[in-house]
Amino acid sequence: MFRRTYPEEADIAFSALDCVVPGESVVYASSPLTTGKRLYKLLERYGATDRDALKAEVGPEAVRRLVWDPNVDEATAFARRLRDALDGCPLVITPAPLRAPGWSQQEYYDFWGDLLRSRTSAAYFNHEWQYSNGCAYEFAVAKEAGIPTFDRDCR
Repeated sequence: MFRRTYPEEADIAFSALDCVVPGESVVYASSPLTTGKRLYKLLERYGATDRDALKAEVGPEAVRRLVWDPNVDEATAFARRLRDALDGCPLVITPAPLRAPGWSQQEYYDFWGDLLRSRTSAAYFNHEWQYSNGCAYEFAVAKEAGIPTFDRDCR
C-alpha cells in the first residue's frame, strides 16, 4: 500500500493552494469544528467528560451529526458571508471542507498554523470562536505572527 508522511501531504496541499493563488495572501475564516459550544452542551447533557466518552455514550455517528455536520455548515456559511463582505478579496479559506484521513488533530493544527503564518493577510473569527480549541489555537498563532484579527462582523 502506498503511504505518504504528514509533511509530504502538507507540502502537496500547500502546493495545490499555490496553484490557485500563487504568491498571494489569503483571508482565513476560523470557526468551531470539532469542539465549541455544541460539543460542550452535549458533554454536559450526557454527563460525559470528553469527546471519546460522549462517542461511547451516543455513538460516533451521533456526535458527527450533532457537532461536526452543523459546525461545518456554519463554517462554510461564514466563509461565504465573509467573501461577500470583503469584496475584492483574493481568497477566503475555511478549514471546514479539508479531509485528510490519517491526520491527527495535532497535524491539522500544524497545517492550519503553518498556513496562517505563511499565506494569510488577516484572520476572521466566527461567533463563539472562543469556545473552540482550534479557533483559540488559530487566534494565538495569528497574534504571535502579527496577523490582523477580526470578529465575524469585520471589527
